[in-house]
Amino acid sequence: MRKNKYGVFYTCFTEVNAVEHSLYELFKVYPDMPVYLVSDGGSDYSHLIDLFPDNKIETFLEHDSRGKLNQIHDYNYLEDENIKFSVDSVVTFVDRVKRAIEYCDCEYLFIMEPDVLLRGEISIIEDAKLMGMKINDGLSSELGEFLKTFEKGIPVSKWGCAAPILHSDTFLEAKEVLESDDSIIKTLCMLDRRTAFYDVLLPIMFGLVGEEEVYNPEVVECLRNAQWRTSGHPIVHQYRANYETTENGYISTNGNRDYMLKEFTNG
Repeated sequence: MRKNKYGVFYTCFTEVNAVEHSLYELFKVYPDMPVYLVSDGGSDYSHLIDLFPDNKIETFLEHDSRGKLNQIHDYNYLEDENIKFSVDSVVTFVDRVKRAIEYCDCEYLFIMEPDVLLRGEISIIEDAKLMGMKINDGLSSELGEFLKTFEKGIPVSKWGCAAPILHSDTFLEAKEVLESDDSIIKTLCMLDRRTAFYDVLLPIMFGLVGEEEVYNPEVVECLRNAQWRTSGHPIVHQYRANYETTENGYISTNGNRDYMLKEFTNG
């Protein structure tokens, strides 16, 4: 039996103001929720331990495992160097999530980024092992066929696991399958270049153990719902009001960042 129902794995880059704001809001709702934060080759967030002395939080500055992913496209993803980077990205993410589960000792892990805002209590859909937005179609049929070769495997075509909530023990079960053969991660990355993005990786991993991502009705996305401010959803995704601007030196692969700042400022 795990000690906590919920814990947070927080992955971020250099969005210091946004991270601080989201944690303030998180701890208003769940002051006892443990947070395991990893900066992916970005800023040092160790000051958060002093900023939130009454909360359980651990921070790490580790290597950049994602920065190159947006330079990998359909025409070059099978190049040896790009496959190697994608595999490392998957291995790194899975290890960080495992460590977050261990630190948080939680039944369910909520994965946050700086554009995720928690503004109310969350709930778990009955029997759901992975909850997300599940809004995109089109993972490769070859990948689906490969997943079916595993004992519990089911094909996955839908993806888009934004602001995901996962069942810790099911994730660890999927991790064991994923790592049961050194060739599995590489094969997945070769079958679909998007595998290294965690909103794709998580549905694939849970597909390995026969669990399908479940749509989470408690998430609202700012770019898809103009009424997000008053919608009442406890989880807000694509919230970038507190990001730095590119004029101030902020670098991000998200092309909508400055647009969103303008939207929040004027809204």
